[in-house]
Amino acid sequence: MLREELGSLAAMSIWPRRSQARDLDFSEKQMSAMSPPKSPSASFSDYDVEGDPNLLIRRILALASLSVNARLRDIDGPTESQWRPLHWLYARGSLRVIELARLCEIDPAGMTRLIDRLEHKGLCRRSRSPSDRRVVEVFLTDAGSESAKRVTPVLERIQVELLMDFDTEQQRNLLRLLARLAHNAQSCGQALTRSQ
Repeated sequence: MLREELGSLAAMSIWPRRSQARDLDFSEKQMSAMSPPKSPSASFSDYDVEGDPNLLIRRILALASLSVNARLRDIDGPTESQWRPLHWLYARGSLRVIELARLCEIDPAGMTRLIDRLEHKGLCRRSRSPSDRRVVEVFLTDAGSESAKRVTPVLERIQVELLMDFDTEQQRNLLRLLARLAHNAQSCGQALTRSQ
């Protein structure tokens, strides 16, 4: 089933724009073969849904997530909802609930429910901060640390596989460009928040 899901996601193609294809020195025949079918609404806008970096990044995340989850299931690792907070707690040590929610991109209420489940399974525990009793910190238990240890090698393998066709310079450039894109997205989000 996973192979079918990966296949169906991989079958979605991202076509280069004609100008990009020309820059890559494709022939006119090759460009025609790569072009998406014309739709009646194509003339309404220059927006290229197939070249939207937002959608491409979502596709990459979906494919990588399927692979991570399948590999964690194979080694009896944590579930999809569990591995992210366990990984962050393992990497950073104790964290406040609000910090963990931000890192996992989950709202604080959802994170509290997830921590309830992890705590019930004996993977983490909560404790009031000794310096500020209003603050609740989350810690991994020994069982949580053992579970989190299974995640890092899986993530490392996926990263190597994603970047296997890139040389060192291309990897650096890709990470630099993604960091710029993330910065721009953060700036857009902050501007929207200020305008509301």
